[in-house]
Amino acid sequence: MKKSIILKVLVLVAVVLFFAEKYFQLNTLHGLEYQRRISQLINDDALIANQVLTFKIQKFSEYTVYLIIAYLSFKHMYQTLNKKIGWQASFPILVLISMVLGLIFSMIIKATNPYFSITPYNGQVAGSDINMFSHLFLRQTIHSFFAISLGILIRSSLQYLNNEKGKLFKVLGSGFWVLLYTVQFLLILIINIHVIVGETPSQIALMIPTSLLFAIVTFTMSYLFLEAFSVNDQLSFKNFLSKISQCIIMTSGVAAIIYFSTELNLHFGDRYLNHTIPSFLIVSAVLFVLILSESLLQFSFHSKYIRKNQALRLELGHKDSSLSNLKSQINPHFLFNSLNSLYGLALEESSPKTSTGIQKLSEMMRFMLRENVEDKIEISREFEYVENYIELQKLRVDGNEKVRLEYEIDKACEGKITPMLIIPFIENAFKHGVSAHHNSWIEIKLNCSKEAIHLNVKNSNHKKSKSTEEESGIGLENVGQRLAMLYPGKHLFQLFENEESFEANLKIELN
Repeated sequence: MKKSIILKVLVLVAVVLFFAEKYFQLNTLHGLEYQRRISQLINDDALIANQVLTFKIQKFSEYTVYLIIAYLSFKHMYQTLNKKIGWQASFPILVLISMVLGLIFSMIIKATNPYFSITPYNGQVAGSDINMFSHLFLRQTIHSFFAISLGILIRSSLQYLNNEKGKLFKVLGSGFWVLLYTVQFLLILIINIHVIVGETPSQIALMIPTSLLFAIVTFTMSYLFLEAFSVNDQLSFKNFLSKISQCIIMTSGVAAIIYFSTELNLHFGDRYLNHTIPSFLIVSAVLFVLILSESLLQFSFHSKYIRKNQALRLELGHKDSSLSNLKSQINPHFLFNSLNSLYGLALEESSPKTSTGIQKLSEMMRFMLRENVEDKIEISREFEYVENYIELQKLRVDGNEKVRLEYEIDKACEGKITPMLIIPFIENAFKHGVSAHHNSWIEIKLNCSKEAIHLNVKNSNHKKSKSTEEESGIGLENVGQRLAMLYPGKHLFQLFENEESFEANLKIELN
């Protein structure tokens, strides 16, 4: 079963358990406590019962709306921030959206529930630094922000599992992650023991299960932090503000899980404003700094192992590639003579598509045998090879109304580039983007300037099972490794994937 499917199932189970827990709470302890609070203000039993029902409907409606907000954030907000707006502007934008939603929800709640300030843990609020509606507005804004952050957190996790970024688990090895989790568990346990110093050993022992569970939360945070700050399996502090903003939003998503699970236990009014929220923010901030620092520090110590592991894998890949090149050069004259014979035969029999295909294949083989062995080649030759490959594939899909193919390739490009860095992206698009039974599409844009080469490939996603999947090229994983070695700090390598589509972005700086 795919990791992404497992994550979706876990989220669905968590949602069901959350609503089940809230239903149980509102119909037992919390519901009875609210009824006791409201009976201090209302003397009529029928009105009390009606108000308790109103409170329950309000809470379930709130949770349902927050779930919808989290879902919309999951579907749209992550991609918008990641590709259009940028993470550096994410925090103020999300705060502004949350304030608008908070204002709308506050007005609805005030209109439907005149006793909105009553909770299971407080009766009528006697006084306030700000008016009751402002308290309600603040509370709903925080709830909306947490719901949006939670959706982004889930989408980020899913994105890492689906694309190349999720390889951190494999690259770092199980030893690193076991050590990371153990260190965080011990830190949490020590903090808990320090907080409740003076308690009995048996009470301290009871904190071990809690510390183990909370360490899972911090472990998830560490993984997301390392994904944000690691580039090509090494730490990178480029675009630091953007990465910190991304980590803050994802940390807010983790905090949202804790917050919503305890929301019915929170007071309304001054105590919420002056004690609950400041305490929650302080704990979250300390936890954020502590976990971020510890994760990056341990990753830094582990970087020597990463580079050694990467160099070994590249060396093995290079040997395999060299062996493949040697095999491909066996009797090249025989292959070219055979292709020329087939080309002439196709012309004699008036088969223009066949002759064109043979001609393109011949040009591609000549490129592979003569120029692919060079360290650097002209950009125009690499682009020509890519275009020949697309034209060859176009012969296969021409006439198929279910397949849409669009591509733009610059003709006038100067400079040199390492060969075979672009073609794996194109191969991947035709490999997974074309289906004989379903509507398919591929969009390719390849252009260059004096400063850089830009490639954007989008295609429909028709993944084949591993047992039937053809091996094509050297693969995107190997391309990422080659880029890290050949163009360190001078390239951008991004993959975005969901069940319907796949997108690859590549930028290589030439100077």
